[in-house]
Amino acid sequence: MNDLQQLIDSRSRVFESTTLTELTAWRLGGRLQELLDSLESPKLTSLTLGYCLRNEQARAIASSPYLANLKKLELWSEIGGDGAEAIAGSPHLSKLTKLKLSPSNLGSRGAQAIARSPHLANLTILDLEDSGIGNQGARAIARSPQLANLTELNLNLNGIGAMGAEELAASPYLLLPAKLSALRSARFDAIADQVERGSQSRYTGR
Repeated sequence: MNDLQQLIDSRSRVFESTTLTELTAWRLGGRLQELLDSLESPKLTSLTLGYCLRNEQARAIASSPYLANLKKLELWSEIGGDGAEAIAGSPHLSKLTKLKLSPSNLGSRGAQAIARSPHLANLTILDLEDSGIGNQGARAIARSPQLANLTELNLNLNGIGAMGAEELAASPYLLLPAKLSALRSARFDAIADQVERGSQSRYTGR
């Protein structure tokens, strides 16, 4: 009997426990639905899943009412634009403060879905490393009032060019720590330095 089956078979004992708030699992693939079905109350606050996850699994996560208390969701996956739209459109995930979809196949479409989501307004950490969002995705994030609470933004390995970096630097919504982390992760240290110096100058009145 594998670990997943043991977890499912003992769900009445495991998930009734008030101490189980975090869960990490790898290579569930199509058996993710079994895991979600085994949940009997929305006690999980942290869920990390890795590998063999695609849009179908993202839709299953987004539709589960038993994930309504999640604060942290980390998916190491092959999720694309469809999956990102499902997650971004889920009212069950409105308590998330950390979202990691990395690496993934989100593309600019996925980044745009996240950027316009009213359900992800509580995010303080967003990790989209190696997700192919490009300049269009960076622009969507930079122009998103829904992401105004971010303090950490990882956009490494996303094919972001100077145009996307300029959008991030000029964002009227992103907080300074989010701007700096986004620019530095995307390898635009010089622009990040300029933004930081500009912020310091405004603060000191110089």
